[in-house]
Amino acid sequence: MAYVMIMVICIANDYMPHDQLCRIVTYDKPYLEIQECLAEGRIVVDDLAERGYYPSVYCGRTSIEMFNKKGA
Repeated sequence: MAYVMIMVICIANDYMPHDQLCRIVTYDKPYLEIQECLAEGRIVVDDLAERGYYPSVYCGRTSIEMFNKKGA
């Protein structure tokens, strides 16, 4: 079992359609511990927040084999 970091990064903008305000980013690095995933995610979130974005981080379970498949 492994964990994958998923980040939702949004911007505040009154002129863009709502569905274009956020992006979902999945990191290709597997984490063996959820605490490690969340700790590294928090560093990225804090950096993005300082730049004016509205980020959220989630760590979801996945199988380690998924990281060995190219194009999956």
